[in-house]
Amino acid sequence: MINWRLAIVIIVWLVAGRAAAHPASQSRLYLSVDQQQVGVTLHLPADQLEKALPDVKTWQTLKHFEREKFELYLADHLQLFSAGRALKLTLGDTHFRTLDDETFVAAQLALAMPPGETVSSLTLYNDIIQHYVINHRTLVFLQNDMALGHIDAEPVLIDILRYGHNQIDIPRANHGPWHGFVRIIYHGIHHILEGSDHLAFLLSLLMVTGLRARRRTWQSHPATIGDAFRLVTSFAIGHSVTLAINALLPMPDYLMWVEAAVAGSVLLGGVNVLFPLFAGRDNLLAMLFGLIHGMAFASALSVDGLQMSSQLIVLFGFNLGIEIIQVLLVLMLLPCINLWRKSRAFTALRWVTGLIVAAFGALWLTQRIAPQWITGEHTFTLNAGHTLAVVAAVIALSTVKYWRKKQRCEKANERSLSLTRMPLQ
Repeated sequence: MINWRLAIVIIVWLVAGRAAAHPASQSRLYLSVDQQQVGVTLHLPADQLEKALPDVKTWQTLKHFEREKFELYLADHLQLFSAGRALKLTLGDTHFRTLDDETFVAAQLALAMPPGETVSSLTLYNDIIQHYVINHRTLVFLQNDMALGHIDAEPVLIDILRYGHNQIDIPRANHGPWHGFVRIIYHGIHHILEGSDHLAFLLSLLMVTGLRARRRTWQSHPATIGDAFRLVTSFAIGHSVTLAINALLPMPDYLMWVEAAVAGSVLLGGVNVLFPLFAGRDNLLAMLFGLIHGMAFASALSVDGLQMSSQLIVLFGFNLGIEIIQVLLVLMLLPCINLWRKSRAFTALRWVTGLIVAAFGALWLTQRIAPQWITGEHTFTLNAGHTLAVVAAVIALSTVKYWRKKQRCEKANERSLSLTRMPLQ
């Protein structure tokens, strides 16, 4: 009997251990708060949803009559209030999605305020699945909030709903109509300053803009404001197009390859500084590679669940932040580069810059294609502080060089004037 009891204990222990190793799946609820509606994205475990909907045996087929039952079920178990007013629920796109090797039902919902009213503080009630599976939990995230200017691709966890805790209050401060838009612009500024690969590519373009190619080498020539304007405009058109496409349309997840392509553009940009690969076609180069960089910009942006007008505002503000930094960098760097082009040292500066940009491009490309080759302490990134420090150093060196040259010219002029004023013997 002792052996049988021991065997039963072991079996129970193994079953309990297996159950603990595979906890029940959790639902995910993402909120996108707009001016007059709240978008909700639901990720519901398919197996547990089937238990909560016993009367809908074939709901997975998503037929019209089953869809109506599913919408009624959601309306009964998911309610959102703003200042005591209930928002009307409408079911949008519904499809299956695999997350962590488990099947989820992904549902897009729109909860709209009555006509003429705007969203203020929110109260969320949700017991989807929890009313039947009492150990089920729902993670509630804030995906977007136009009033706060929160459009980051990384959602913020608000609370975890469970049996007995099905309702939460979501306070929202009134910062004024422009607060959110200014925050969106700042988000674009912050992203481009942290994007060392984007800035390195822009630097490679500025180093050769306006130069003339002769006998497979660059000939020094000053760049005009028109050259810089056409260059920045071409790059802006390229990344704006793909940024809008990737943000507004459902696209596959190819971020790794996009980041690798961005690194490849930096590598080619650095080589182009050394040798004229794209002589006379720098604007076309900026536009084509701008298409790739725009896909990378879109990875830092989220407009899911927002109305089309708000999506366009987000895209405009985010792009505006990027363009502000690009124009400021051009205005600061172009006079410095032109100043160096008047010196014999410009060829050395061009080679050093090209080699550094190409080396970083090759390093980033290796990191993103084969990260196992470069690990831990060998990785390299630049943050906003490093970027500003490099720009400040270039400006300081150019200013010192210009001041010394001006001083020498003034002394030479004074010497020549003094010689002309000397009486003839």
